[in-house]
Amino acid sequence: MAGRVVAHIDMNAFFASIAQAAAPHLRGKPVLVAGGPGDRGVVLTASYEARPSGARSGMALRTARRLCPEAIIVPPDRAAYTRASRRIETLCLDVTDRVEMASIDEAFLDLTPGPRFRGNPFESAEATVRRVQAGIAAELHLPCSAGISFTKTLAKLGSDLAPREGLTIIRPDNLPAVLETADIEDLVGIGPVTARTLRKRGIHTLAQLAALTEAAARDLGGAHLVWLREACHGADDGPVRRPDEEAPAKSVGRTETLPRDTDDRAVLRAYLRLLAEGVAEDLRARNRVAGGVALILRYADFRTLTRQARLSEATDDGAALAARAGRLLDALYPLRLPARLVGVRADALSSRGSSQLSLFDSRARRAAVDQAVDAIHAAFGRGALRPASALLVEKFKHPDGT
Repeated sequence: MAGRVVAHIDMNAFFASIAQAAAPHLRGKPVLVAGGPGDRGVVLTASYEARPSGARSGMALRTARRLCPEAIIVPPDRAAYTRASRRIETLCLDVTDRVEMASIDEAFLDLTPGPRFRGNPFESAEATVRRVQAGIAAELHLPCSAGISFTKTLAKLGSDLAPREGLTIIRPDNLPAVLETADIEDLVGIGPVTARTLRKRGIHTLAQLAALTEAAARDLGGAHLVWLREACHGADDGPVRRPDEEAPAKSVGRTETLPRDTDDRAVLRAYLRLLAEGVAEDLRARNRVAGGVALILRYADFRTLTRQARLSEATDDGAALAARAGRLLDALYPLRLPARLVGVRADALSSRGSSQLSLFDSRARRAAVDQAVDAIHAAFGRGALRPASALLVEKFKHPDGT
C-alpha cells in the first residue's frame, strides 16, 4: 500500500471562482452562486470573501443574504463549469493517464512511479502536482488545493487540510501526527450525525477514531465506521479509475425547489410526475433500469425526509416511477409542514435486459412511446412533450397567469 502515490486536486470555491475569473469586478468581493427561484434559492457556493460572515453552500439564500448583506448574487453557469472541469481533466491527463474526476471540481491522480524510478516518490509527486496547480491558475485563473498520500481517502484528507491554493503531503511516517491534529469531520464520510455520536463518546480527532477497536467502531457506527477506522490506518485500496473504468452510477435523481411552500397533494404529485419523467429519460440514456424508487421531501423548516420502496419490476418508465413515488407521498399525509422541495430518485440500478418483448406486450408499447418521446426531445429539446400534469405545475408557478 505504501508504494502507491495518489494526489487529490480540489478546486477552491469552484463556482464562485469561475464567476470571479470571468468578471474582474467580482474579484475580492463576497460572491454567492445561488440556484432556485428568488430568495427561495439555495447557495451553491460562497466565495472565500463571503465565508467569514457564515454564509456557506447548502444554506437558504435568504439566510445567506441576512448574514452577508453585501454579497453579490450570481446565477449558476453550468456550461462554464463543464468547460472548466474538462480543461482541468486535460491538464491532469498531461501528467498521468490515470485520472479520475470524482466530481465536477475534484480529481484523483495516480502518480505511483514505475519500477525503475529512483528517488523520493512523494517529492516527485509534489513537483508534479504543483505544476498542475500552476497550470490551472495560469490558464483558468482558478485556485485549487491538493493532497498527496498513499491512498485516495488520505489524499482527499490532505487536500481538505491544505490551505487555499496549498498542498499537504501525508506519508506513512507522518500519518500519526496528521491524525492527532485532524478533526473527525475532516475525514470524508463522517457527517454531522456521525460526528455527534462520536463526540458524545469523547472522540474528537481522527487519531482517537483510529485507536478504536473494530468491535467498538462497529457498535458506534456499524460497518461504515469500521471502514473509516481502517481508512485512517491507510487500508483504502480503491483504485484511481480512468473515465472508461468508472463504476456505473448507483442512482439517478432530480429535485426541484418549489416557488412557494405547499401541502397541496395534487401539486406535489404533478411535480413528482415531471421529475420522474426526467429521471426515466436519464435512465434510458444510460441503458439502465431501476429496481427501486425514493421520494425526497424537504419541509419548510428544511428538515428533509427520504422514503424508499422496491418496485415489483425493474423499469425505466416515468409513469411507473411517479406512481410508486406518489404512494410514498400519500403515506406522509397529513404533512407535518408544507413542503419547499420535492424530488424523485431511481435506485437499485441495473443494465436493461436484452430480451425481446412481444409487440403486443404493454411494456413493449410503452417502450416504443418512450423511444419516440426521447427522439423528439433530442431533436427539439427537453420539454417539447410533457405530461398533462405539467399544466398544474405551470399554474402553481404562475397563479396570476403570467
